[in-house]
Amino acid sequence: MSSSSNIEQNKPKKKIFPVLNMHCAACAINAQAILKAQNGVLDANVSYTNATAIIEYTPDIIDEFQLRKVLQSVGYDLFLEETDDNDVNTKETAIRHLYNLQQSELQSLKTKAFFAALCSIPLLLVSYFLPTMPFEPYIMCIFATPVVFYCGGPFFVRAFKQALHKSCNMSTLVALSSGTAYLYSVFNTLFPEILISRHMAASTYFDVSAIVITIVLFGKFLEETIKSQMTGSVEKLINLLPKSVVTIVDEYGNTKKNQVKDIQKGDIIQVNPYEKIPVDGFIISGTPLIDESMLGGESILIEKKMGNTVFAGTVNQKDTFLFRAENLSDNTLLTQIIRQVENAQVSKIPIQKQTDAIVKIFVPVIICCAILALVLWILLGGEHQITHGLMAFISVLIIACPCALGLAIPSVIMTSIGKGSELGILIKDAECLEITKNINTVVFDKSGIITDGKPKIMNTFGETTNLLKLASITSISEEFISSELIEHFGETNFYPVKFVQKIPGFGASGTIEDKLYYVGRIGFMRKQGIKIGDSFMEKFGEWSEEGKSVAWVSDEKEALACVAFADQVKESSIKAIKKLHVLRINTYMLGPENPYVVKAIAHQAGIKNFKAEILSFGKKDFIKELQEKGKKVAFVAESADNSEALAQADISIAIGKEKDTIIDAAKMTIISNDINKVPQAIMLSELTSRIITQNLFLVLIYTIISIPIAGGVLYPFWGFILPPTIACLAMVLSSASVVLNSLRIKWKKLD
Repeated sequence: MSSSSNIEQNKPKKKIFPVLNMHCAACAINAQAILKAQNGVLDANVSYTNATAIIEYTPDIIDEFQLRKVLQSVGYDLFLEETDDNDVNTKETAIRHLYNLQQSELQSLKTKAFFAALCSIPLLLVSYFLPTMPFEPYIMCIFATPVVFYCGGPFFVRAFKQALHKSCNMSTLVALSSGTAYLYSVFNTLFPEILISRHMAASTYFDVSAIVITIVLFGKFLEETIKSQMTGSVEKLINLLPKSVVTIVDEYGNTKKNQVKDIQKGDIIQVNPYEKIPVDGFIISGTPLIDESMLGGESILIEKKMGNTVFAGTVNQKDTFLFRAENLSDNTLLTQIIRQVENAQVSKIPIQKQTDAIVKIFVPVIICCAILALVLWILLGGEHQITHGLMAFISVLIIACPCALGLAIPSVIMTSIGKGSELGILIKDAECLEITKNINTVVFDKSGIITDGKPKIMNTFGETTNLLKLASITSISEEFISSELIEHFGETNFYPVKFVQKIPGFGASGTIEDKLYYVGRIGFMRKQGIKIGDSFMEKFGEWSEEGKSVAWVSDEKEALACVAFADQVKESSIKAIKKLHVLRINTYMLGPENPYVVKAIAHQAGIKNFKAEILSFGKKDFIKELQEKGKKVAFVAESADNSEALAQADISIAIGKEKDTIIDAAKMTIISNDINKVPQAIMLSELTSRIITQNLFLVLIYTIISIPIAGGVLYPFWGFILPPTIACLAMVLSSASVVLNSLRIKWKKLD
């Protein structure tokens, strides 16, 4: 027992933690570096945009509380909640607690910003309208001191903690700029004669020290408010869970109320109209209309019947029904979606790792630039060298905050992942989102993707007794159109079948009345050496030309009967193919049927390229052939039976809500049967790439222009020195512009 416990304890653990007190992109880089440096931490990925960290660690070497202590030592904090990380119901409580904590911090930020503004207004009035009033420096000091020490105190504390660990961030820049202005002003207020004796003005800049902090606080409040627009996707999904009690029905038909978290697998649950479904399960009674728009992004009602799956978080719109609980709260489809969105939003694209490296050295470089500007002004600045040098020093420090650079990419990734989840497109990671735009070929599996996957019996040929034998074997082997055959012939008329052997993708065999029979496609019949009569071949040719598939039944010698069936092309498939062609993307369709059938389906769907008589194991080779021709291939399939082909494709897209298609089977999962989401995913990737490029361009232009201007490069030509207050406003606007540009993804319609 203890040995098993030790093995479990030694097993690496990977969890997502909210990180508190991060105030710029450099904070995330520093927090990530500190976490990675700890013994027992295998990997750490910290995101400033959604203030979270994914940490993989070995619990017997370092625990969550030690990780928290490490971050606290540099001014950050790790939010810990005593919950089961996989239990969405308890996790909901943690998220609400975290939300309340973040709102409290946002309120504190707002309060300090307005207090700082109230103190700064008299400073501006005195500085610009009453500069010669008696005791002016002392009055300015009285108003500036509470702003610097109360409102700006956290900047100085965080900067000091960063310095102890030989790192720096935005707090360092604010503390240096504001602190320099304040200390210089205090010195000149107390000892003005020192500068006056050297024929220099003993100027004070209390207004600068206070206004810099005021604008930074308002800027952070604005930034956090805007960022909250892009960080709510997980919370929205969490809120889909039912909060009320559910009705459990026992074996005698008696009902009782129970909490969602207490539901057990196999419980029979009654769902009344307009109630949320609490867990995943299978309907055993009733024909409800279910609103699944919260999962698939489609605002249509789906009629369900006995045996159909229902999902947690969806809403019953009509009729009371009973279902058997299957996947509980820690393993529902909704839970899987939440985990995927959480992980994807913290993931990074390759170029982001390069920008992270730039952010890491950005603050030290800016400090060096500010010092250089100060030195050059002292050496070359003439009469006002100290004044102008100090202004340039402060302006360079404050205008070049790394927030805009740090937000340029992750803000786009977060918004795109959230947009995808709203559309019913689950994206596994940021890298997948980035490379999808390069897709120039989409390969579709036929059944359940292009067609509705529910073939209808169109014709039969042969004696009824032999047709019943075909239906009897398929009903057990679940081959081909078993449900349709059952409905067509009536299960009560079936023969008892023994020794059924299924040959996946080909057919099946079974013994009826001590005689062996085969069922399958024509290729399977020929492989078994079965003789097919002329009349049968005539029917086969006729039906094939009409685009119908044919299932056969034979004994060990000859074909006895056959059934023609046809799968209907979905209207949504035709629209999706047209959209892909507008995007100049080649389309292919793969089907196991004969060329006549596959060609007919492809023609109806508008697909020119197709491959017939291809089975699961051949799809991988087909995709590989396309890739060897230089094509970037996306493969769209319904289930994990195509796992090898999905793995081979550049982008693998799984379709549907069934569990074997979700999360691990593909790089993207479309939570519906609507392949219109495929062109939407490609357009989302293209839009994401375009916005990232725009953001990086904005940051690059801003940095190239702003730092020299802040340093005073325009002074020799126009006598212009950038005031620190304007530099601070420029910094705030740069961050806001990047975040607002990223939010365009959220508002964009992908049609």
